[in-house]
Amino acid sequence: MNFNSLEFFLFLPIVCSLYWLMKGKTRIQNVLLLLASYLFYGWWDWRFLGLILVSSVFDFFIGKEIYKQENPSKSKALLFLSLALNLGLLGFFKYYNFFVSTFVEAFASVGIHLHIETLRIILPVGISFYTFQTLSYTLDIYRGRLKPTKDWVSFFTFVAFFPQLVAGPIERASKMLPQFQKQRRFDYNQATEGLKFILYGLFKKIVIADYCALQIMELFGSYQSQSSLDLFLGMYIFATVYFYCDFSAYSEIALGVAALFGFQLSRNFAYPIYSKNMKEFWQRWHITMSKWFRDYVYLSMARSKWKKLGKNTLLLIMFTLIGLWHGAKWTFIAWGFFNGLAFLVYNNFIEKQKWKIESTSFWHWASMAINFFFVALFLTFLLSPKIGSAAGYIFEMFTNGSFSSKYWTRLFWPIAIIVWEWQFRDKWHGLAFERLKRWQRWGVYLLLVFVTIHYYGQESDFIYFQF
Repeated sequence: MNFNSLEFFLFLPIVCSLYWLMKGKTRIQNVLLLLASYLFYGWWDWRFLGLILVSSVFDFFIGKEIYKQENPSKSKALLFLSLALNLGLLGFFKYYNFFVSTFVEAFASVGIHLHIETLRIILPVGISFYTFQTLSYTLDIYRGRLKPTKDWVSFFTFVAFFPQLVAGPIERASKMLPQFQKQRRFDYNQATEGLKFILYGLFKKIVIADYCALQIMELFGSYQSQSSLDLFLGMYIFATVYFYCDFSAYSEIALGVAALFGFQLSRNFAYPIYSKNMKEFWQRWHITMSKWFRDYVYLSMARSKWKKLGKNTLLLIMFTLIGLWHGAKWTFIAWGFFNGLAFLVYNNFIEKQKWKIESTSFWHWASMAINFFFVALFLTFLLSPKIGSAAGYIFEMFTNGSFSSKYWTRLFWPIAIIVWEWQFRDKWHGLAFERLKRWQRWGVYLLLVFVTIHYYGQESDFIYFQF
């Protein structure tokens, strides 16, 4: 079930109304949320509910066993068991065909022809996200940062919580489990903020992201016949705004929906397109995923035998794994690797040389434009089916020498959102205009509703469903 589907517009008010009719009955509310979450997820394919159930049951009991163990080696063995199951399921459904194809092609390149069949595997929506959530639970228990819960309903609901189940934010049990276990009261201000998040997220998805997606399909599908200027606009404006608005829209709707039920999710985007360098970008982009890889991958390697490789190598490995986490394609791996290189260049040379950028100087704007360029350049790999296609797009953009454009008139919405969010870059979302009078605020809300309905056409998936 999509956030931008007609089914969801019926589903949400029904579940929310039943939920608050049970006010004060926390366990019953959690059961309702659990059943609603399974319905929400099963709307795509009910067969994949089994994967969530397996992960939930397994990690619920493994967490208890890890906590009870006094023998460190037994605790580590149980942790490896949890890692093997969760990463094994993720690896099979997401990466089996990729690794088999790569293995076969590698041997074929030296004249050895293997016959290993790939499988017709359907990627379960959101498996990368809920796998990381359950893993954080057992990892935190193993590290002594969290006690296992005895309330299986709260734990199962935490794993399957429908607002952020499919595309994040990736939450930690230490933050969410206490929210499921305490009594929740309806908060009018929290609910109205939630509705603002939902409205703004739907606007960004339906009006901005889906509009940019149409331009991208046209540009990337026929880049050989496009002008240099149009290819530049496709990369620098349409692609960057598309990725940002599509994914941040999902996170904002998730925050809004959770708020309607009295929950507070983590912020996942903090206006990353205004970052002045790649280090700042990764502190603002997909924040919960970046922190997950930092805490559970990079720091784990830095405390183990891997530390001999050095900080820079470990960071590059982490970014490459971030790319692989996004999808089973070499283009995704390349995207992560190039982001890692850019991060290291800044971290080791620019920042260390004290090339500081003052917020009031010309270089503040120049650094944003340069960083924006490299962010967009790397995103070309995520939008291309093969590395050769991405390289071809970039090559044509810099070499075909044609500067005519048929896309100038299509820039209104992507430029509008960039300018609009700049005004609210210190706020949580783009509708935080408390200084306006009430009638002015409602005028903006109604205008956004009207424009969103006007542009609403065929339901479209959020891009991060494929990741």
